[in-house]
Amino acid sequence: MMGAAVVWSIVVVLLLAVTATAVVLIARGSSTTNRGNRAATAQQTGEILRNRYANGDIDAEEYRRRLNIPDKPT
Repeated sequence: MMGAAVVWSIVVVLLLAVTATAVVLIARGSSTTNRGNRAATAQQTGEILRNRYANGDIDAEEYRRRLNIPDKPT
């Protein structure tokens, strides 16, 4: 009887450790993904701005002004 209780205790501790590890890895993975999305968004914004300047939608002054606006931290 006592041996079974020890085995189940070890199983429970291992399951808790695996669950905690999974939660940490998922949390770290999602923060890395967000950083990648922000970089892609900044690149897309720059392309849109260049296209608007090339098409004559905005002048050189407006292009430089918008190009120098820093990204808002999120």
